[in-house]
Amino acid sequence: MTVRIPKPTATTCASVAGVLVALIGLLVLVGWAVGSPALVQILPQFVPMRVNTALGLLVAGLGLIAAARERRAHLAVAVAAVLAIALTTVVQYVVGFDYPWDGIAIAAAAPGPTATRMAANTALCFLLTGIALAAYAWRGAEAWRATAVAIAGGLVLAASFLAICGYVAALPHLYGWGHYTRMALHTAIGLALIGGGLIALAGVRGVERTSVRALRRRILALAVAGVTAAAMVGSTLGILPLSAELQRATRTRLAEHVAFKAHALA
Repeated sequence: MTVRIPKPTATTCASVAGVLVALIGLLVLVGWAVGSPALVQILPQFVPMRVNTALGLLVAGLGLIAAARERRAHLAVAVAAVLAIALTTVVQYVVGFDYPWDGIAIAAAAPGPTATRMAANTALCFLLTGIALAAYAWRGAEAWRATAVAIAGGLVLAASFLAICGYVAALPHLYGWGHYTRMALHTAIGLALIGGGLIALAGVRGVERTSVRALRRRILALAVAGVTAAAMVGSTLGILPLSAELQRATRTRLAEHVAFKAHALA
């Protein structure tokens, strides 16, 4: 027999996270509308949040709220919107073109840099968010759905945490991949809230009484594993370019030193 396990704390956490995420997205959209650099990129040296990213955060936040309150119709709309935003960006990177509305949105109010594309790591996080919310809304297979939501939430949380660490430590490679657009600071904060909200949602569904403890252990283990794996991958992506820069700087300094010695001996 399947029973519903009330988890008011988990649903409250997911709802609060959803409200905060939606608020971040809404404020940035207002910032683009009125041309406010403080809302769009916080500080001049930081990466601005793109319009489609702000829209994605707004919709994802509303999706978290709908999931926590069991509003299936609203959740379905949010899932479709989040996946559409993520997949259109993935297509941009794969095919290599910009959509016409990107240029229009940027031209309407363009404080700071005006690169039109959402960051690649942000798009991946939105894709994981859409998949997690879709899994949460799916009927049946409670344990596996909870596991999928927990893994996706852990990956999103790990990627956003790395981005925040990149801003704190002034390591751009931690909040961007290669030469692609980098993740904005408030995007990383919003995604961290989404990741936490998804992990909270993973324990909301009812499961078999006999498997409650096992499911909790599985969710915790997989969430930790997801965070660890994403952190390792993200660290590698960030450290390798940084190491290359250090190697180039070392070679330059060595060449300058050799040239100086040669000039002194001459």
